[in-house]
Amino acid sequence: IDRAVDAVTPQAALAAAKRLDLIGPVFNSEAFGGYLIFSGVPVFIDGRIELYGNDFLAAYLAAERGDTTALQGLLDRYHAAWALLQTGAPIVANFERLPGWQRVYADEQAVIDVREQP
Repeated sequence: IDRAVDAVTPQAALAAAKRLDLIGPVFNSEAFGGYLIFSGVPVFIDGRIELYGNDFLAAYLAAERGDTTALQGLLDRYHAAWALLQTGAPIVANFERLPGWQRVYADEQAVIDVREQP
């Protein structure tokens, strides 16, 4: 289903993820949660933030703001295999510094990073 390109519809990035055969748990920007659900992809987080609990939200928000320790903790705890993030978000720069992660896609709207296999 084609949707207009907007800030919360990473259609091209999700198509790239499918071409790359990305499987496993995704770590996504909250803004992309609705589109991922619409597309049949299980999300890490979406706009229904009241369902996640305060501790989870605090860790997620810290990671979104650039706290590498919080980010690494979430990625490990939830066994994230890949990440779909909003281009320009502070968290994107953190993925560039994380060992074991590689950028495989980027456009004006979204980036995809993949956990390297050991």
